[in-house]
Formats: sequence, structure tokens, C-alpha cells
Amino acid sequence: MGDWGLRISKDGEDVKTCEDIDCVVTSKYSNLKGTLSGTGSKAVSSGSNYTVTITHSLEYIPFGQLFIRNPGTSYYFLAPLRADGPGGGIFCQSKTSTSQFKIYLENTTDSSQTFVYKYFIFIDKGKL
Repeated sequence: MGDWGLRISKDGEDVKTCEDIDCVVTSKYSNLKGTLSGTGSKAVSSGSNYTVTITHSLEYIPFGQLFIRNPGTSYYFLAPLRADGPGGGIFCQSKTSTSQFKIYLENTTDSSQTFVYKYFIFIDKGKL
């Protein structure tokens, strides 16, 4: 079998001779592959919290990303990923036993706030 694969180099680098670190993509290493994604919004009253549960059929703890829209703008920011339960703020959590991806939303402002979010759950287990 030949030595082949996919490589895309950074601007100004020769894809045939550059080091792996100078590649934008190389098939030599695993890359995240998306499987589930979605959007939603939830109004949360002042001083309250809410949990959004997304059920998946993966048989392992997947990596996920959660983006929350900054109120009053069209810009999204990446929310942190946490391994423990709710404790405040905006974050996401993966659970394997129940095949759930949970998003925790907490409103600490003085008025109701609508959280607009996007999530991505990736399928590549890598070398787990």
C-alpha cells in the first residue's frame, strides 16, 4: 500500500514539504467530525436556571461545543464545558450512562433573559 493521505497547508507553505504543524488539515491525525447539531432559545426568568437536555445515541462520552449569542448582538461566544453538575453560569455537560448532552442556563440578572444557543456534538472517539 502506498503512502497517501490528505494535507492542506497554511498560506505560503509547500504542502509537499512542510511540517505537519504547518498544515491546516492532515489526515495523519484524527479530526473532529460533527454528528449532531442544533439551535434553540429559552427564556429564563430572573434568578432562575434551566436545563436543556439533548438525547443522543452514541455509546461513549462525546466532545461537544456550546455557543451562546451575546444579548443584543448577532455574535456567539463559546461556553465552557464542565464535568460536574449545575453551579452557575452557562455551560454544557456530557453524560454517558443516560446518553445525554445537557446545557445549563442560569440568569443572574434583574430581568428575564432569552438565551439563544447553538450546539455541536462530535462523533470521532479518536483513540479512546
